[in-house]
Amino acid sequence: MKNILLITIYIMLNLNSCISSQNYNNKIKTDIFNNLINENYKLVIKDLKRTCNLCIPYKDLIETKIELAFSYYKVNKLEKSILIINKLLKYKELKNYDYLLYMKGLINILLHSKNKKSIFTFEENRDNSKLKIAFNSFKELIENYPNSVYYNSSIKKLNYIKDKIALNEILKIKYFLDNRYYLSSLNRSIEFIKNFQDTSLVYYAVIYARHSCEKLSLNEILKNFNKILDSNIDNFIKLKLIKK
Repeated sequence: MKNILLITIYIMLNLNSCISSQNYNNKIKTDIFNNLINENYKLVIKDLKRTCNLCIPYKDLIETKIELAFSYYKVNKLEKSILIINKLLKYKELKNYDYLLYMKGLINILLHSKNKKSIFTFEENRDNSKLKIAFNSFKELIENYPNSVYYNSSIKKLNYIKDKIALNEILKIKYFLDNRYYLSSLNRSIEFIKNFQDTSLVYYAVIYARHSCEKLSLNEILKNFNKILDSNIDNFIKLKLIKK
């Protein structure tokens, strides 16, 4: 009987707390709305963090966390934003899952850009891991959410990332070629042709592969690359990589 009474009191206290929290939450919502209009995202973040600590329904809590992730993104606190998004992406049943994937891709592109130097020079220790995470996020969205409002934008960003990765790979191939690491250059050229055959830079991969074969006296393999070049010459001309 005593235990039942204690449980009842506990439930009543929490219920009263939730009611008062709901009233308090309505005030915060008004503050958030006003701050959003004024684009004062630092105050929005402050209010959203307070909301997360209130007794609010699960659905509202998820929405609040999504808004918090977006607000962190707006004030360039990308690491905090991606931390929230990664936690939310564990729940595939969320109705805004496509939006979370899109934001994950977008933020990882920005995180990559923060740490890069010139894209036209090869850095041996360049880290493309953020770009690859972004690539996989957009790819997942495209494959699983064809009706998403972020679908078309994701395709464009996927192609953008692919071109960025392809450029870095072709610079690696040229770096190895220029420094006489012909076998490494050849192997990377072959991998490039497999993975990036739909990019314009594939032409250079074939040229570098031919050059490596010549240096290594791999005449039979050289013939194969000559065939690839000859059979695709019209495509390369269309891409304006070779002048008529």
